[in-house]
Amino acid sequence: RIRIMRELLKGELCAGDIMDSLKVSQVNTSQHLSTLLNNGIAKKKKEGNRFYYSLSEPEKIQQMFKILEAKREQT
Repeated sequence: RIRIMRELLKGELCAGDIMDSLKVSQVNTSQHLSTLLNNGIAKKKKEGNRFYYSLSEPEKIQQMFKILEAKREQT
């Protein structure tokens, strides 16, 4: 899920783009996206026959990654 969130920080993506970028299966991608959606971390919109995913609050996710990185540097 963290890898998906990092991808979504780059901007809106469809599930196929996420799968290709992360080299993961469709089932795996769908399950993780579903978890992110159900917890309000991600949102989706439909265009034609595709769904596009983005982060609900990218600023907060970016801040979370900055905090985690700072913690990692301290150890």
